[in-house]
Amino acid sequence: MRKIKGRFQASLIGHLRVGDSVLTEIRDVANSLASTIAHNSSSSHYSSDFQRLKTVQESSGCDFSSDNSEKYNLPFSVSELQQALQKCKDSAPGPDNISYQLLTHLPHVSLLLLLDL
Repeated sequence: MRKIKGRFQASLIGHLRVGDSVLTEIRDVANSLASTIAHNSSSSHYSSDFQRLKTVQESSGCDFSSDNSEKYNLPFSVSELQQALQKCKDSAPGPDNISYQLLTHLPHVSLLLLLDL
């Protein structure tokens, strides 16, 4: 409402406090955030028990073999598509400019073509 009335002011945060210093340059803020994320992602502060478990698990490898017969790999049925469309809220179309309203009114033959795509 404030934006419509012309009283809206975007609050841009242009600084980051790190310890006793304040970073104001975008590059410094980005580097500080990246450094923090790198530290938190590092295994250097993991407990020794967790590091041992991690090493064992990572050395065992993963079995990605599949015959693609799992239910989540099967093609969608028309009824599943219709159920999904019924649950969708009427919202603005995305970048493709296709609205849920349009999809819910497609004839059965068009839904089949959509599933083939």
